[in-house]
This record gives sequence, C-alpha cells and structure tokens, in this order.
Amino acid sequence: MDDFLRASLDTSVAGIAADHWIKFFRIYSEPVDPKKIDKWLERRMQPALCTGKKEAGDQALQLIRELGRLLSEN
Repeated sequence: MDDFLRASLDTSVAGIAADHWIKFFRIYSEPVDPKKIDKWLERRMQPALCTGKKEAGDQALQLIRELGRLLSEN
C-alpha cells in the first residue's frame, strides 16, 4: 500500500506532482490572510524570477492569486 501511495503522490497532474497540489490546496483551505499567502508565494518563487524566467513567474503568480481569490469566494 505504501508503494501505491508513493506512486500516486508522485503522479504528475498538469505537470505538477500530486503531492504538491495537495500542499497547495491545504495552504489555501486554511483560514489565512490571502495577502500573507501571496507574500509567501512571492518569496518561494523569487529564485525562478531571478533566473531569467520573470515573465513566466509573473504569469504563474497571477494565476495562483486568481485561484486563491476564487477559492476564498466559496
């Protein structure tokens, strides 16, 4: 069973490992100020932004903020 769970969590969903999706949704499902989450995400994404991928990083951050806004409406 452990092998099955490990393989399931390593499965890619839209190019992202399933366990990363789970962590992401946990962050947004907890009652935390969305601005604090934005700041945390910006700090986590800073290395990617500095390596010449600024446009992609900015777009990803914008999509994450929009997803957070949509999730907080429900």
